[in-house]
Amino acid sequence: MKFKKLLLTVLCFSLFLIIPSISVSAQKGQPIISDKNTTNHSVSISPFFPSILPSFQKLHTPSPANLPQQLIIVQTSGNYNQQEAANMIQRISNIDSKTLYALYHKNIRIKLINFPITYLPEYSYLRGQIPRGWEGTGYTWDSVPGIGGNPVVARIGYSNYGNMHTSINLELHETAHAIDRYVFQNISYSQEFLKIHSREYNSFSNSSYYYYPEEYFAEAYAYYYLNSSTHETLKTRAPYTYEFIQKLPLRL
Repeated sequence: MKFKKLLLTVLCFSLFLIIPSISVSAQKGQPIISDKNTTNHSVSISPFFPSILPSFQKLHTPSPANLPQQLIIVQTSGNYNQQEAANMIQRISNIDSKTLYALYHKNIRIKLINFPITYLPEYSYLRGQIPRGWEGTGYTWDSVPGIGGNPVVARIGYSNYGNMHTSINLELHETAHAIDRYVFQNISYSQEFLKIHSREYNSFSNSSYYYYPEEYFAEAYAYYYLNSSTHETLKTRAPYTYEFIQKLPLRL
């Protein structure tokens, strides 16, 4: 009996030492309607209690329904079109969930804004600079409505073709750049995709902009996920590209 009490005491004391080593640091947390960055979680755990880690991480991984709230930030100044922002969020949510989770876990965030992208601290260095493909237009990055870095940025109300860009959809195109770069390590420049690009980019579009593999990838990706009509258009015009994008989640 005394031995059992002693064993129980030792076990309780061990747990007392282990439990404080499980910690979560919330670095920059805000909900979807926000002017700050989203929540990133870092987990440290005692090597003496490794079985907790999978379930502990699961508690801090957003559900599919909550993923957009963690991944997408609406950062605005003054009034903005809330319905259009909601539409943009819905279109981004069309992307395969495994891929969106990969963005989230790599700490990539998507900002929807209603002011020039160069007003963001992350992209203030681009003020007055001329982006590739805009030479001779008189425009600089101050006028460009989106960018596909980290964070991904898209201006609210500029989603459609002709709103200072020639993409089928702004937010999907820019998000695709981040997926290409950060999730799949510049897969648009892999030998596999370069062969597909050289074979199909002319049949996909007559725009010289898609001569660049990363731009072709981003636009094809936007076609794949925008709606059923653009999905079928990509399948018809560029079947190998379609199949390549279709199978990307299997790589995760």
